[in-house]
Amino acid sequence: MFKGKIIYIDDDEDDGMIFSEVYEGLAKTLGLHTELLIFSSGSSMLHYVEENAPEISLIISDINMPEMNGFQLKEAVNRTKYSALPYVLYSTASPATVGKDLMSKLHINGFYVKQTSYKEMENQLTEILQRWRISS
Repeated sequence: MFKGKIIYIDDDEDDGMIFSEVYEGLAKTLGLHTELLIFSSGSSMLHYVEENAPEISLIISDINMPEMNGFQLKEAVNRTKYSALPYVLYSTASPATVGKDLMSKLHINGFYVKQTSYKEMENQLTEILQRWRISS
């Protein structure tokens, strides 16, 4: 059984709705009891993390966001006492444009290119959950 809270950050409301829809379908299929929280900005997510970090199992963030990009957001998380929270980038950005050195320096735990089909996204999210053992 999966537990904890997963945070998803993306400034694109449509992407957030699609991710939520995929997650809800997957939750029913796999019997997940993990709450998905969606934030549209890094600052609102940071405030939540500072108040609720022990309940969080995984942070999944887009890279390209206007207020604070995914790298800047991870830098901000690293400045808190919760820097060890698993942090995954999930973006339409090409893997070639994502700096592996920067990912390593910031302790980013993974990078996934957003898929376009529901089934591909479902498979990808299943892999993410299994990789970070979001389970009891």
